[in-house]
Amino acid sequence: MKDSYFTDPRDGETYRTVKIGNRIWFAENLRHKCEGAQAYAGGMGYLCLNGETPPYDWNCDPDVKKYGLCYYWKFAEAAVPKGWRLPNNDDWRDLFNAVGAKCEMGEHGAETYLGAALALKSKDDWEEDELFPVGKSTDAFGFTAYPAGCMEEFGFCGARGRHTRFWSSVGQNKWAYRVRLDNCYDDAVLDRFWNDFSCANSIRCVKDC
Repeated sequence: MKDSYFTDPRDGETYRTVKIGNRIWFAENLRHKCEGAQAYAGGMGYLCLNGETPPYDWNCDPDVKKYGLCYYWKFAEAAVPKGWRLPNNDDWRDLFNAVGAKCEMGEHGAETYLGAALALKSKDDWEEDELFPVGKSTDAFGFTAYPAGCMEEFGFCGARGRHTRFWSSVGQNKWAYRVRLDNCYDDAVLDRFWNDFSCANSIRCVKDC
């Protein structure tokens, strides 16, 4: 595993990247400030589905460098820098296969990848859940998924320390796929259940090797 770096010419932000499987991934969440982007606001959210300017300064979140921004799905592909793409379901499957995770199919078409979260989560920042203890993350492949939280229609329902959600480019009607990682779960889930266009999730950019 060898890290490399990409500097986004639009804003000068530099991201660590890593090759896993047949793709090269951002090893950090996208933080490009653009239409449809949402900064974490201490548990409060602002609905900007039409791309309105948030009613607070972008710098309200001192941890944007670490956790990135959340994006509404309808703006997500446009937020990705040239030469990269918003991952589709096959990109995510390739990632999970590369870390050795087996898939189990669940309700509503959910795909659960056993043990994938342990290989992809960051080593720190994840809160322990006494009721649902999980294994210690190894971050074995350098993906370094921090618990950045996530936003649903009326605010940040996924608190930092416990959850993170990543978009897939696959969506239709008002539903889109996402990847779920949680502090009380060793597995990664690819699904679209209760994940409509009012949600704002993190973005990991990807490209072919």
